[in-house]
Amino acid sequence: MGILLTLAIATLLAVFALRASGSDQYLNLAGNFLFPGTSRVRIIDNKINILVVGKGGAGHDAPDLTDTIVLLSIDVGKKSITSISIPRDLWI
Repeated sequence: MGILLTLAIATLLAVFALRASGSDQYLNLAGNFLFPGTSRVRIIDNKINILVVGKGGAGHDAPDLTDTIVLLSIDVGKKSITSISIPRDLWI
């Protein structure tokens, strides 16, 4: 019981700290990702495809450019996940 109480308090403190720092937009994004509405997730041919992108942020030479691009494909029928990492500086 003590461990659960400690985890709950730590989670609340982290949420308050993020909101105080103005980073609560990340909480909303995480909530939308972890708990999407049923109309937001579409399964086509037993697969769910997700594009994950990230940016460098403050302290990088180009803080607003995408520096991480990963394509995830979840096969619901086979219960497998395939990921492809795409280099940022790839020229096609």
